[in-house]
Amino acid sequence: MDNFFSKNLLYLRTCEELSYVDMAENLGIGKSTLEAYEKGRSEPTLSVIMNIIRYFGISFSVITEVDLAEEKIPLVAEPTESYGGEVAKLKIQIETLKEALREIGKGINQKNL
Repeated sequence: MDNFFSKNLLYLRTCEELSYVDMAENLGIGKSTLEAYEKGRSEPTLSVIMNIIRYFGISFSVITEVDLAEEKIPLVAEPTESYGGEVAKLKIQIETLKEALREIGKGINQKNL
């Protein structure tokens, strides 16, 4: 893994104001393991990397190929109470879309029989 990963992991943790313990718990790893990743003494497994990019909502290429601190890429914040209604509407729209896609899939399968 290149040197951006460890720097970016530290950057992400500090931007979110997370302690080693809190972030390690969120990722399902030990505190000392997280510290070793940040200091570049150890490399994470692919499943740990996937947990990290899902947790922070970033891509694999961003965490491994870009210096986040230098690029000043903004992190996506979690929805707050003021966005509650819009988030709920979006969730309903997503569920409606999923259901429509399931129905389309059923129709395609029936035609192929």
